[in-house]
Amino acid sequence: MLTLAVIHTSINPILQYQRSAIEHWHLWRLFSAHAVHLNVVHALLNITALWLIIFWLGAERSRLAWLSAGALIGLGISLALYLWQPNISYYVGLSGVLHGLLVFGLVPLCWKNQPAAWVGFIAVIIKLCYEQIIPTGNNATEALIAGPVVSIAHIYGACSGLLLALIGQLKEKIQCRFARH
Repeated sequence: MLTLAVIHTSINPILQYQRSAIEHWHLWRLFSAHAVHLNVVHALLNITALWLIIFWLGAERSRLAWLSAGALIGLGISLALYLWQPNISYYVGLSGVLHGLLVFGLVPLCWKNQPAAWVGFIAVIIKLCYEQIIPTGNNATEALIAGPVVSIAHIYGACSGLLLALIGQLKEKIQCRFARH
């Protein structure tokens, strides 16, 4: 991922979410947009956050579950941007997926009533609300990454992660019921 950030001037244009390109069936962009970044600083921030999530919550699910969730969350974000944000013409970065993965990892722990998970989950909700209520709240981050923060992607990511986590919990409950019979 860092490599993609370093050579971003040549690779970003063919991988970034670009509304007009998606309308011309460049559907890979629905996934690939989350692997490219504005610059190295942007990539390093996202990679650091990913490592923190893996460190904190990685053992809660299999690698396949994390990878599948990441891909589905990325797709959910891109589709939501396409359907509900016609004013957003391009998007790059992993931050929306990171919000989704964080929620995806926290929900099972919340089901188990682990206090730290609830604190984390509530903190994510507060952060998402803050980003929507205080429009200048991302100024420092925007200066650091030299581009706009698309905070609505964070909400779409968190909602996608929540949906996947709830589907997983439902699947688990159904499997337990069938295992008892």
